[in-house]
Amino acid sequence: MRELSYWFLVRKSSLLYIVSGEITHLPSPPSKLPEITDKCLQYSKDYDCRFYDCLNQRFPCGESSRKGKARAHCVKSKERAHKLTDVGKIWINNIIKCFVKEMTEVYKRPSLDCTKGNAMVMGIQQRCYTSNDFCNVGWEHRKELWNIFNEPITSSKSHFYKM
Repeated sequence: MRELSYWFLVRKSSLLYIVSGEITHLPSPPSKLPEITDKCLQYSKDYDCRFYDCLNQRFPCGESSRKGKARAHCVKSKERAHKLTDVGKIWINNIIKCFVKEMTEVYKRPSLDCTKGNAMVMGIQQRCYTSNDFCNVGWEHRKELWNIFNEPITSSKSHFYKM
């Protein structure tokens, strides 16, 4: 419980009155997060894109229109992986594994500051791509990668994609 004292002037007719008082603020109870489930952890272990649904349910940050984007991007990456060379397939699967592993640690947290979520996710993406040799392997597969990333980049409102 927090009390806030205040003073302010009130004009009534041509007289000014000083009014004081206290406002009592009872903090609202924190909303209960959905539990960490074995089913969701199994999705994570299996690198199943449904894991992102669990993550969004546990930490419902952001616009509702963006909630399915991570899962859709994961599915699209897996669907298009067959068009890559053998090295490219290993590479994209390692990136997916890296990202799911990192996001699983986020999923296990007791809380998440949604205002810092986007920057955190972008940092995870950066680490996963650079630690998996994006500059060398990615360049060889740039055409197919463009097909995977084109829609998220062109439709995103994020400043990270803007040039």
